[in-house]
Amino acid sequence: MNAPTHNIAYRPEIDGLRAIAVLPVMLFHAGFAAFSGGFVGVDIFFVLSGYLITSIIMSEAERGEFSLLRFYERRARRILPALLLVVIVTVPFAYLWMTQDQWQDFAESLVGVATFSSNIVFWLQSGYFATASELKPLLHTWSLAVEEQFYIIFPLLIMLVLRINRRALLTIFMITGVASLVWSIYAASAYPSANFFLLPSRAWELLAGACCALWLRAPSAPDNISAESAPETEPNATAQKRPWRISQIPDFVQQLAALGGLVAIIIAITIFDTHTPFPSAYALLPVGGTMALILFLQPGFWLTRLLAMRPLVAIGLVSYGAYLWHQPILAFYRMTTYVHQPVILALLLLLSLLLAAISYWLVERPVRYSFLKSCPLWFFLGLSAAALAAIAAIGLVTRFSPPELPHEAATGGATYSGEGYNWRETYPGTGSKSDANGPSPLILYGDSVARQYITGLRSGQTIGNNNPQTGSFDYIGAPSCVSLPRAFSSNVSPQCRENINILYEMVLAKPDAITVIAQDWHVRLENEKGKPVGQGSVPQDPAAIEAMIFNLELVASRLPTGARLVMVGQVPSTQDGGDMLKNGPSRCAQYTDIRCPVSMPRTLVSAEKINRRLAGLAARFDHVGFVDPMDSLCDAEQCYFWQRGKPLYYDNSHLTALSADVIAQQITAVANSLSPKSE
Repeated sequence: MNAPTHNIAYRPEIDGLRAIAVLPVMLFHAGFAAFSGGFVGVDIFFVLSGYLITSIIMSEAERGEFSLLRFYERRARRILPALLLVVIVTVPFAYLWMTQDQWQDFAESLVGVATFSSNIVFWLQSGYFATASELKPLLHTWSLAVEEQFYIIFPLLIMLVLRINRRALLTIFMITGVASLVWSIYAASAYPSANFFLLPSRAWELLAGACCALWLRAPSAPDNISAESAPETEPNATAQKRPWRISQIPDFVQQLAALGGLVAIIIAITIFDTHTPFPSAYALLPVGGTMALILFLQPGFWLTRLLAMRPLVAIGLVSYGAYLWHQPILAFYRMTTYVHQPVILALLLLLSLLLAAISYWLVERPVRYSFLKSCPLWFFLGLSAAALAAIAAIGLVTRFSPPELPHEAATGGATYSGEGYNWRETYPGTGSKSDANGPSPLILYGDSVARQYITGLRSGQTIGNNNPQTGSFDYIGAPSCVSLPRAFSSNVSPQCRENINILYEMVLAKPDAITVIAQDWHVRLENEKGKPVGQGSVPQDPAAIEAMIFNLELVASRLPTGARLVMVGQVPSTQDGGDMLKNGPSRCAQYTDIRCPVSMPRTLVSAEKINRRLAGLAARFDHVGFVDPMDSLCDAEQCYFWQRGKPLYYDNSHLTALSADVIAQQITAVANSLSPKSE
């Protein structure tokens, strides 16, 4: 089957508008304050995409030439060449420079890219232990996922409605778009992360462009609408004709409307920032501005000539590649440098444009216009699917069996036992996890900081009166969770609130067990009614400290006869040592332009206050003991981040196995020294 001809006109000003969209996005990601709202460039792209693709589909459908498979083949030729190239180039640099938590997120993003579900992946990653967004090389592919998810459904909807009632198409688009807009306004405050990343909140922007395409296709006018710009048409396409409906509006009104659209976009780019709820009603500014430019830019207008200037058109032609290249380049620069020079950032953006031009002429255009054009359609689609499957396989394999990363091998970084969310586990003494219901000499309770001691506790130490080769211990926890009788950490999962009841049930069933409570106490508390306790986090806030001590005293007093309790104090946070250590020494060691400190003065440590209070509480009970991590990590003057060239911390508050296992030995020693609770 021969591919249909679009018979469409080339609008160079649309390429200029693409440049207006991509440059602010790049400058925003580079951190230039004048472009604090540059992220709206993505919304401009959504509107343009909806307009151009709808025009192509309508043009072919009205001539009876539309083919769904050909549509997807064109999308594959348009999207995949540059995307696959960028991903392939990104992988080795990620392998060389990333830490394991960064690689874990990166591997998940590879699967997201390959399945066009990046938006869902990054939405799910936006919670606990998420890598900083500026360090995610493929973060920007979320917008491609939104588009491709939209285009799975969109052509089918058009074909269905055209068969039933063509006149209803614009009405359906408008109703669906308004519903999506209303949802985005609500979700901007109720579900901000999902609102940003997921299709239901973004569909109205694509549909806005689709409505422009339909409105311009007046039934009584000739078929003269531009369905696609240069990247989808040949350079010698016919000149643009004035749409019939637009020709009925006076020229000066059209010029004012187009100018107003450009001003609206500029306002959004310069006034919006990361605190602006988005998308929401605020997005009407860039979306409405783009619609005005699509509808009212006409040949001969000064604004049309401005946007059709050669430099803007040239950038617009390679805008897709520039969008793809700039994020990984910036991410790797930030990953390896602590001080980010504006001049270097600007040069990196120029490098992105250069790579975009190279990939456009050597990869994108050949694949779209010549490479395998004569092969059967199924062959190219199959080849594309195979390439995506290979990317997904790399992501899946390395996500669950991560490679030994050169950076962490060089620094001695090692993952702590803190990964996962379904934290209710039983460990036999041999060290493997199971569902065994045998004797449990120890119950480990808390959050990810508690979890990091699992390896040390199951390494062969004798706890209580049980032989670890036959006994076992239980772990109860939830991410970022303080769960005590009348106090909880704010914004926690339902599992966290339930954990205290699970603990009591387990202790009553095994009254001779030793309960170990370990926490990252750097949290804000709330009471059982959800009201904040005090004004700040536990280590600094006296009211929160007293609430925590009161609740721990309740736990200690409610334990049954024969029970014992060990409280593990606050691990000093590396962030107390300065911003360069806010993500831990392994992360700091990625920087090539600074020398990371090996210690910090003990006087800076925020943990001492809560640890003194915990020690005082333990001294009041014979069956309660206290382990101070500072005994292992600090001396009288300094708290250390490294030992013999190896990091003691995995991030700012979680430890590597090197230091966590030492504290686990302290836990064992203290547990064995306690007297069981008497009647």
